Amino acid sequence: MSEEPIKLENLQSDFSSMTDEEIYAEGEKRYLQTFISNGRKSGAIESHDGQSVVFFADRFSHAFRTSHDRARMEFSKAKIAVDRIERLEWIKPMIEGRVPNTECWEVPLRVPEEGTRPFPGKRMYLSWDHQYVVWLEPLRNGGFKFSTAYANVAHKKIRDYLTRANKIWSHPENK
Repeated sequence: MSEEPIKLENLQSDFSSMTDEEIYAEGEKRYLQTFISNGRKSGAIESHDGQSVVFFADRFSHAFRTSHDRARMEFSKAKIAVDRIERLEWIKPMIEGRVPNTECWEVPLRVPEEGTRPFPGKRMYLSWDHQYVVWLEPLRNGGFKFSTAYANVAHKKIRDYLTRANKIWSHPENK
């Protein structure tokens, strides 16, 4: 891509004067404006290697909520994830391959029934500098769908994610 590289810190939103509910509403509005075609239930962007990445309108609540207590209720989505919404604008340029010091990995599917499917593993876009990951899931007909994105992932956890993974791309300006 010929566009200028993007610095993620320049895209982080500051919602310090808003309540969690106001932040959630603003985040959903931005998500729909950025990723979903007008009046539709989905939209798509192109990844760094030309793959279609589909965003579904109803995925916002999954991607931008989390658990109050991840140790006890890992899959609960009761809490608004303000830190994820603050970084919503990071997702598109990372997938498009416009952020220096980022990588894309193919991560093997983990559950047995996923392992027999005839399509690739999940994709994880990664910024080691920001400890930020974007997860994409494969679609049966090719391409991927956006799953979630989050920051402040410990380096050890990232290394765990990368067990048996294959790096498929690095930004040309990687250190």
